[in-house]
Amino acid sequence: MKLKVSNETLTGVFGALAITVLILGYNFMKGNDIFSKSYFYYAVYDQTDGIAPSNPVIYQGLKIGNVKKLSLDEETGKIIATIQLSKNIKIPIGTVAKIISSDLLGAKVIDLVFANQRVVFYNLKDTLVGDNELGFADQVSAQVMPVKLKAEKLLSSLDSLVTSFQVLFTTDALQKSVVNLSNTIANLNHSTGTVDSLLTSETTRIKGIMSNVESITHNLKDNNARISNILKNTSLITDSLAKADFVNTINQSRKAVEQTNAILKKINDGNGTMGMLVNDQKLYNNLTSATQSLDKLMIDLKENPSKYITLSIFGRKKDKNQQK
Repeated sequence: MKLKVSNETLTGVFGALAITVLILGYNFMKGNDIFSKSYFYYAVYDQTDGIAPSNPVIYQGLKIGNVKKLSLDEETGKIIATIQLSKNIKIPIGTVAKIISSDLLGAKVIDLVFANQRVVFYNLKDTLVGDNELGFADQVSAQVMPVKLKAEKLLSSLDSLVTSFQVLFTTDALQKSVVNLSNTIANLNHSTGTVDSLLTSETTRIKGIMSNVESITHNLKDNNARISNILKNTSLITDSLAKADFVNTINQSRKAVEQTNAILKKINDGNGTMGMLVNDQKLYNNLTSATQSLDKLMIDLKENPSKYITLSIFGRKKDKNQQK
């Protein structure tokens, strides 16, 4: 016996299947996966330009979830974004949920910028720190504003410069400056002519000087070896002088000078033979008298030699007689 199914029953079954497929397709288009477990977090923003439910949530370019919904906190006026992650990813505390542009067309995504520390993590349904990337207009404004300020300063400087030129050209100072400039140019022309005349008249002497300089350079070149030897010998002499014990020599010279000074002091004080000879007037007079007597004796000996010879002979005979 065959089971007979009515058309109404088949219509109801197909209708239910169509509704189920429609619901699944709608959730799929929104980025919701109803067959897998979801993990939720929240992020708070001042504004969410370009963010809408089902927009991707990425980490280092990899899609790890999507925006579930956006809601307004009536007390603070801020926007709360519910973030749905497809995997149980550990998010470090301090992570920033930053809204950025994913392409040139301006499509927005939420990029999770993890904190450096990976020790303490958020729990499910915790609130992350929200941040917004500058929009294209804001970026252009940030780049153009410094240029604008510089351009305004430049225009102001140009305006001041033009004003200064106008004042300068409307006074007699410019005419005086032109006259002075003309006189200066005339003086320069005169000086140039004088220099030309001087060079023309001294050409022969300049040639002679250059010839002498060339001769000197040739001599230096020809005597290069000799000059090198002289420099080498000079270096050896300086090395020898550097090795000489000048300190010891100076010390010995100082000692010799001190000893000489001591001797001279003793002589001046009348100590010793030299001191007595120098300082004793009586001894000096005696020596002078003895010298004079000896001089007279020598003169008398030269003039009367027989006198002294006779006395000598008689003296010797007398001695011989005494011995007998």
